[in-house]
Amino acid sequence: MPHCLRAFRGRGVALLIGLMGSAAAAAAPSQAKSPPLRPSVDVVVVYSVTSPTAQDHPSKVRITYANHAQRVRIDDFASLLARDPSGSVIFDRTRGEVITLVPDRKAYLTRGIDHLANPGILLNAAMRFTRAGEKTIAALPCTDWNVTSGTFHGSACVTSAGVVLQAQRVTPQPETLEARSVHFGPPPAGAFDVPADYLHIDRFGRLIP
Repeated sequence: MPHCLRAFRGRGVALLIGLMGSAAAAAAPSQAKSPPLRPSVDVVVVYSVTSPTAQDHPSKVRITYANHAQRVRIDDFASLLARDPSGSVIFDRTRGEVITLVPDRKAYLTRGIDHLANPGILLNAAMRFTRAGEKTIAALPCTDWNVTSGTFHGSACVTSAGVVLQAQRVTPQPETLEARSVHFGPPPAGAFDVPADYLHIDRFGRLIP
């Protein structure tokens, strides 16, 4: 998972830890002073991921949002030209589970959501936002916000529907996540399902009957 995604979910110790609950509760009274904290529409966004240390080898991430971001799928790709993801995470609050897909093994792992936060929510209520202007990214208008949280400093350009089109981290470890394409509408069929030929394994890689 790109560092930029982890940073924009705030501080935490696990891949999926974030502050979705507090973000949703705090968003309403401060709309004029902060961006929407999650997408309110069904949308698929393909991002490029670049950093100063990997300028010649950018990668990409595809994030699919549905049901007001209650269902999210994140697909990691090794390069911009890769057609198939190297790994995927499906967060489905409607089913109360998180699914990790491991394509090279044609296998998947599951766990309950418990207190895990939504990995597709890149912003949270613990962050401090300062409006910085307007931009157009991937042919869509967005409001640019300076973002700080602890030692993290960066920016995020967010549409009125809560879709992050660009996320830039300045410190620590500069990195940029920028939308290359945005498709609004229902998610592709089967986007939140496990492929039929995948085997169910536990976290030690053992087959679950």
